Amino acid sequence: MRSRLWHLLRVHIVLAVKCGSALLLLLISALVVACGPNNNAAVPNSPPVTMTINLNQIFASPTAALAPYSCGAWATQTTVAYSPNAVVGVYAKFVQNVNGNPVGMDNASAVAIVYWPNGATSRITETTTSDGLAVFQVPLQAGALGGIVLVEVDFTSSDGQHTCDVTDNQRAFFAVVAATVTTTPNPNPQPSATGGSSTPNPFPSPSPFPTFPGQGTPPSGH
Repeated sequence: MRSRLWHLLRVHIVLAVKCGSALLLLLISALVVACGPNNNAAVPNSPPVTMTINLNQIFASPTAALAPYSCGAWATQTTVAYSPNAVVGVYAKFVQNVNGNPVGMDNASAVAIVYWPNGATSRITETTTSDGLAVFQVPLQAGALGGIVLVEVDFTSSDGQHTCDVTDNQRAFFAVVAATVTTTPNPNPQPSATGGSSTPNPFPSPSPFPTFPGQGTPPSGH
């Protein structure tokens, strides 16, 4: 009887220890959760991250405004073969800015100053047309052979109030080179009158019918 009671007492003690351990573990877990950091709280000094894209910005350089008056010059040929009577055309134009559009300066004075390679200069004067164009005919000089010719152009408006000069690296230019002469051989040379030899004609004329002593030309078909 005593051993039976002792067995029941020991079983109750073991159950009580297990239940107590389980309750103690639950209590510790609850304390850890209660004392842990609050993940829903906002972090101080951390503003929200935002990004703005502006599609209206233009990073290209602005187009330069057209000058009130402008001019330019150019040669019709940049390489010219020299001959005693050769002439080179040089064009020059004088325009003004009218509401953002280039308009030719009519009846303006245009003076071309030609700088030859040997140091000599020559002047040619023309008057612009209604579109502001002046055309100069520059006769070649023997001293220009093998060199570069530069052409400066100075414009003055018809009222004398406005000018424009084509100078420095904006001047028209052309190079003068020696002319080369090439000969084309005759594809069908003929024998000379003195009986000299020549290349046979690739397309010889047909030979006439032969004649025999005492006979005439054989009739057709023989």
